[in-house]
Amino acid sequence: MNGTALVVDDDPSCRLVTRAMLERDGYRVLTAADGAEALALAADEPEIGVVVTDSVLTDTGGRELASRLRRVLPRAAIVLTSGDHDPRGTRDFLAKPFEARHLHALIESALRR
Repeated sequence: MNGTALVVDDDPSCRLVTRAMLERDGYRVLTAADGAEALALAADEPEIGVVVTDSVLTDTGGRELASRLRRVLPRAAIVLTSGDHDPRGTRDFLAKPFEARHLHALIESALRR
């Protein structure tokens, strides 16, 4: 097992697909539909090692959420963007749609830092 990942996306189908990709890579996966739910999970699950979040959520932005989560515990954060969203200021981002191998490579790179 690669550890625990948190997937945050307000689109249930995106959460499901991303969860499946990470589970195939050996992660235990938790999911949240918005930033508030993600922050609550992070407080209760200190073993989360990576967060994969959509760039636009109903209650916050992905960059802001990643920053807030890093204050709780250091963790890798990957922000998923749509074609019309500007990822400037985001260190680790991946444009939707994406392939599992690209997500895996980005997570591995972020975890090495």
